[in-house]
Order: sequence, then structure tokens, then C-alpha cells
Amino acid sequence: MVKLKEILSGVVSAGNYWFRLGMEMEKTGEGENKNKEKICKRCQQSYSPSANNTSSCRFHPSFFVCRRHDDQKRYYELGPDDPPYAAKFYDCCEAEDPEATGCTTSFHVSYDDD
Repeated sequence: MVKLKEILSGVVSAGNYWFRLGMEMEKTGEGENKNKEKICKRCQQSYSPSANNTSSCRFHPSFFVCRRHDDQKRYYELGPDDPPYAAKFYDCCEAEDPEATGCTTSFHVSYDDD
């Protein structure tokens, strides 16, 4: 019976050691993930979550489309393969350059945030 008590006390103290070690690893791992660089889904830029604010990300909330503008008052240069009615632009701000900087600013959104 004495031998069993010695074995059990050794198991309990070893279990406490591994539990405390696991808790310490979680604490240090949590801090590392907060400062780890992430990639934004909207603008594809890398960013630090600690520096993320309302004006960090610049993006277009809509798609680049190929159709007529609603106002149809502006002249468009069309490519040789484009149908005569086609215009290519961002639906949100009507910018015609596919590489135009975003028209909206907000927080970065990470792929990890899902």
C-alpha cells in the first residue's frame, strides 16, 4: 500500500508539471501570434495586428466590371476586342484603371479572422 501511494504522488506531481508547462507555452504562444505579421484579404498587404486601425486598409468594396456606366455621359476608349457598348470600371467608384488605389478605408481583415 505504501508503494502505491509513492507511485500515485509521483504521477500527480508529474501531471502538475506537464499542466503548468502547457499553460506557460500557451501564454507565450498567445503573445507571439498577436504580433505576427498577417496578410489582408482586401488589399493583399502584410500588416501587424497591433498597428491595425480604421485607415490601415485601402480597397475597393465592389468588383471591376465590364458594362455600361449608369450615367453614360463620358467617352471611353475601348480595346479592339471590346464590344462597342463595353466600359471597364470599378462599380463602387467608377475608376477605370484596374490598378487604381482603393476608394474605401477600413481595418485590415486577415484570412485567420474567419
